[in-house]
Amino acid sequence: EGKLILKAEENHILCLKRDTDGDLFAGSGGKGLLYRISKAKKASILFESPHEEIKSIALDKEGNIYAAASGVVIKPKQEETPVSLIRETAVTVSPSTPGTKEVLSLVRKQPSALYKIDKQGIAKRLWHSSEELIYSLLWNEKEGKLIFGTGDKGRIYSIDKDEKISLVVQKKSELVYLLLPYDSKIYFLSNNPSDLSIFYPTQRFSGEYLSRVMDTRTISSWGRIEWEATIPSGSTLQFQTRSGNSSNANKTWSNWSPPYQKKQGEQALSPRARYIQFKVMFKTQSGKRSPLLQKVSLFYLQANVAPVIKKIEVLPPNEIYLKPPEQEEIIWGA
Repeated sequence: EGKLILKAEENHILCLKRDTDGDLFAGSGGKGLLYRISKAKKASILFESPHEEIKSIALDKEGNIYAAASGVVIKPKQEETPVSLIRETAVTVSPSTPGTKEVLSLVRKQPSALYKIDKQGIAKRLWHSSEELIYSLLWNEKEGKLIFGTGDKGRIYSIDKDEKISLVVQKKSELVYLLLPYDSKIYFLSNNPSDLSIFYPTQRFSGEYLSRVMDTRTISSWGRIEWEATIPSGSTLQFQTRSGNSSNANKTWSNWSPPYQKKQGEQALSPRARYIQFKVMFKTQSGKRSPLLQKVSLFYLQANVAPVIKKIEVLPPNEIYLKPPEQEEIIWGA
């Protein structure tokens, strides 16, 4: 026989998690609330997120609660403790001559964020994105890390106790929907296309990161490619670029360039084109410490484009046309 223990104001409870003390945590959809239901069946709101939904919950043995929130921000954000995300890869594409710096970015309608709520009930945002949504959380006690899967880029990230964020897996599937621990391994379910895989938390000796295709809006010549990274002894970091004139990288694109290895920067060798993409190869000998990429800058110079005259208007004699900043008005004069 079932028994009602929580009657929420929202229409949806999206996730549940029970701790070792028997308390139950529930994430809602609609107002983005995190509930705690005690063993005595008393419900209270532990955290009110600024998002519509709490999609997933994870707990560590120190009593910290991790909540994945997503959806359009529906409440004003309060000031939060600044969280440095300098370890995330940042890509800046800029003209090679003085002028306005181009920053190519995507904006999505549903932002996503990861929050940590400590035993005192104080919440801190650890990660956020306007491009990816978190679908699943898992605390890996053996590694002392939080693992989370996102969409629509099919990525798995980890966050250690020092709040260092690392991208550890990127699938061809669009989203990582479920993470499940079993027998010292982590199984994860990916969708679109569907895929069941095993993730081994131990670090690999090599890895590769492929950037998105970047658009310079017209045919461009490439300048220098530079990066900021921490490269421990015994590890290496290499870059390659390729370019083309279609928005999707395909067989019409150039081959990958020879590797760039100088941290202070090198001349990008890809042919002139509108679009460009880079990839990074990470290698380590020990498998314990790998290179840490922080920032990539790629400079370019657009081809001169002839001006286009869209309209020519000749006014009658004694007619003056004025266009003030925020209005249009024709003044007739003799």
